[in-house]
Amino acid sequence: VIDIFDILSLVEIVLTGDTTNCGYEIADFNIDGNVNVVDIISLLQMLLNGEFDSMAIVAPPAEGFFEIQHTSDGDKAIITSIEKISGIQFEANILDVSEEDLDNIDFPEGWEIEYKVFGHDMRVVAFDASGQNPRQQIELTLPEVNSTTLQNVVLSTPNANEISFTISERTDFVGDGLIPDHPWIEKLYPNPFNPSLSISFSLPEDELTRVSVFNTLGEEVDVIREKNILNSGQHTFFWDASDYPSGMYLINIQSGNFNGTQKAILVK
Repeated sequence: VIDIFDILSLVEIVLTGDTTNCGYEIADFNIDGNVNVVDIISLLQMLLNGEFDSMAIVAPPAEGFFEIQHTSDGDKAIITSIEKISGIQFEANILDVSEEDLDNIDFPEGWEIEYKVFGHDMRVVAFDASGQNPRQQIELTLPEVNSTTLQNVVLSTPNANEISFTISERTDFVGDGLIPDHPWIEKLYPNPFNPSLSISFSLPEDELTRVSVFNTLGEEVDVIREKNILNSGQHTFFWDASDYPSGMYLINIQSGNFNGTQKAILVK
């Protein structure tokens, strides 16, 4: 019999990561080799619907975006996905994210948040326990947050499909004279890099913007951000080149009529 106590037990296993737990071996409910919030959503779906769609196991990851926004009103981590979000898991240092910060996050109705602290680190799981309120956007308002504050982030759709995502940062411009009169690539850092490259650029106004990577043969090898509206301000995207060979790459940004390219060297 599957009931709420099985959900609570699975949440505990995910939070502790205890591989010696007698339930750990069967905790990988969707059989993807990992025990995380996706398994919680899988079991929750079984509890609510009496069945689990195994096709979700072989489905390609859903697409999402994880944007850190720095504004005069504070920082936010905004997570979006067209296929909606039913579960979030991440780790953080308690010096960056406190228990009080977590308690003050306004999750949607029907969502539950659980966390465990291990010394200076914590593991956090939040999920739609009602099974009725997935969201296309979740906002985590925190006093201070950047691209490295939340680690090992896992996102799940209502169908227990993991969401792959692109991480970016945006800083609103404050004061006169700080807004450029045209899009501008400010910095690629570090350069040379291995394997993560941060790509910083500024937009004077909201604009359809695409960020991609080409090799020296002019072949597009990766798309970091498909063409979508980006707000004005300073943006930073991150490219993980773990699966690419050493060499020179061209970072291309298309925004409105602007088409800019800069070189980056990957050294492994």
